[in-house]
Amino acid sequence: MQLDRKPLLEFRVGDLTVRMDASAVTGDPDEPYSVGSDLKVEGLLPAGVLKNYEVVIDYQRRTLTLVQPGARKPAGVPVPARVNDTTGLVTVEASVAGRVYPLTIDNGSAYTWLKKSTVQDWLRAHPEWQRGVGAVGVSNMRMAGDGSEVEGLLVRIPEMKLSSLVLRNVGVLGRRPRQRIQRRSGFF
Repeated sequence: MQLDRKPLLEFRVGDLTVRMDASAVTGDPDEPYSVGSDLKVEGLLPAGVLKNYEVVIDYQRRTLTLVQPGARKPAGVPVPARVNDTTGLVTVEASVAGRVYPLTIDNGSAYTWLKKSTVQDWLRAHPEWQRGVGAVGVSNMRMAGDGSEVEGLLVRIPEMKLSSLVLRNVGVLGRRPRQRIQRRSGFF
């Protein structure tokens, strides 16, 4: 991509040319690598790349659409959200069992993960919500050997509200935070 020689990075998503400061992208000299399929990853762009565009993710059609702000009439139920300027991650307020929780939306994840302690609080009040112990199927995303998924609590939440949007039968995995691993260079 010649990031060291160009001040501006341009690439196309459908008919839209996306332009961004090349200094916002880091290069990796390694060869492209697999991400669990035949596709090879050659580059990763930070979520903040999308902050200057309206993003439409249609899971049913398996499409991602980027448009200039105001170029498309919004559809669906509006939900207030905050966007972290540095990471581009989106946070919404979700109401579960009468209490509000901040949730980060990670559109690249296959399943919803929450703190195990939060899920344990819910299960004390609603033991019928628990579906199992241990991540299975799409909830088993990391497949790491740290035990956090094996010990996770698989739960179906009957109702979750995001402002006026009501979601029913939301699957979540309550897992403990990742353990810090000590390396010779310190903790990370």
